[in-house]
Amino acid sequence: MPPARRQPQRRNAFPLPPEGASRSLPNRLHVLQNGQIRGEVVAFDTNTGKAVWKTNIEGQARGLAAAGGRLLVSTSLGHIRCFDADEPEHPTTIKATVAVQTCSDSVRSRVTRLLENTGVVEGYCLMLGAGDGQLAAELARQSKLTTYVIEPDSSTVDRARDILDAAGLQGARVAVHHGTLTELPYAPNFADLIVLDADAAPLDTCSARELYRVLRPCGGAAWLRPRVASPDALVQAEGWLRDGGVPAAEMTRQPEAVLVRRRELPGAGTWTHQY
Repeated sequence: MPPARRQPQRRNAFPLPPEGASRSLPNRLHVLQNGQIRGEVVAFDTNTGKAVWKTNIEGQARGLAAAGGRLLVSTSLGHIRCFDADEPEHPTTIKATVAVQTCSDSVRSRVTRLLENTGVVEGYCLMLGAGDGQLAAELARQSKLTTYVIEPDSSTVDRARDILDAAGLQGARVAVHHGTLTELPYAPNFADLIVLDADAAPLDTCSARELYRVLRPCGGAAWLRPRVASPDALVQAEGWLRDGGVPAAEMTRQPEAVLVRRRELPGAGTWTHQY
């Protein structure tokens, strides 16, 4: 006589969407579903499998986390929504306090001249050396650039991040990275603008070859300002660039800085048609 088959135990079925995600709190399973514009969070009772509440959120839901009896939902708009197990009511909005930051007139005018002379006001900027963070902050205020700052000193990194965070710029418009200036941890040809200000990073702590490697061809600009804007200092900066393989034809000496305007890559041509 064949053995009796064991009947499969029935379990509650939850309608998890193919691209959705879920996190659990006690007696609740929370599921997110995304439309083209809005997202939706649905809470199911884990005992009955029935939906107990749902709510729409601004933007698409990107991530879920459960901790301390709360559900945290991050969105494509940069918001974080926090829910408990009960049906949500009108949400309370918590905004970070942004301090009004001011910089010196000299830094403000320096950034204005930098942007006017380079003509680069959007795209990706790489700044070698963080200094006190004011130059990067003012660059974000006067342009649409997304700026990466590379700084070898960890304490300087912390101070610059604090200043930029207080201004509401750290992680949004500016990111300060801890790393060496002689071997840059960035992909080739990515930077539309490179800023090397001797107040933040002396030339002898940087690599001209690495600077040129990450500068975008076909118009990418590098702006090098010596600490003292003297003819001798500008000549020294040009020599430093030539030693790093930067063509002299791409350099222009200005009253306070040396401007590099990178041309097209060797062998580059013009794409005139699809085939």
